[in-house]
Amino acid sequence: MVLPQLVEARTGGHGLLLATALTVLTLAAGVLIQPLARRLDDISTARASVVSMLLVVAGMILAVPVAVTENPWPAFLVAPLLGCAYGIAVVSGLLEVQRMAAPDELAGLTGVYYSLTYSGFLLPLLLATLTPWLTYPTMLLALAVLALACAAPIATAQARPTPPRPTTPPSP
Repeated sequence: MVLPQLVEARTGGHGLLLATALTVLTLAAGVLIQPLARRLDDISTARASVVSMLLVVAGMILAVPVAVTENPWPAFLVAPLLGCAYGIAVVSGLLEVQRMAAPDELAGLTGVYYSLTYSGFLLPLLLATLTPWLTYPTMLLALAVLALACAAPIATAQARPTPPRPTTPPSP
């Protein structure tokens, strides 16, 4: 999460408190949204994935004024929005893995999914590395465009649902 770093200059020495509060708020939103994410998910649509990506787009766009003004208060709106995006994405991705995996492949594919998912925690490091060449507002807008570009084919694919995988009994 880069929001605490973006507003650090205006926290009056309470940067750690702000970072903790935003982290807890983000994670709580991600956990609390998961039952809704389960209801959003449907084998015939990619609705949950599209909703998640659109929440990322909204979160990145709303994070731009935080980066520009360094005002910590709007970050308390952005953090739960991005937490909800995360919670929905994790649930919809896990359900998709369950649908595509054969019973004997489920554990391995779930592990691969989690590995790829949690590699996203390296994003703040990547953004910090790019700061000599790009501003945070520019990078946040680029991430919004990237999320929107990812949502488009997912939304288009939902018009062509994949039939459910036939279940086969495990071999002895």
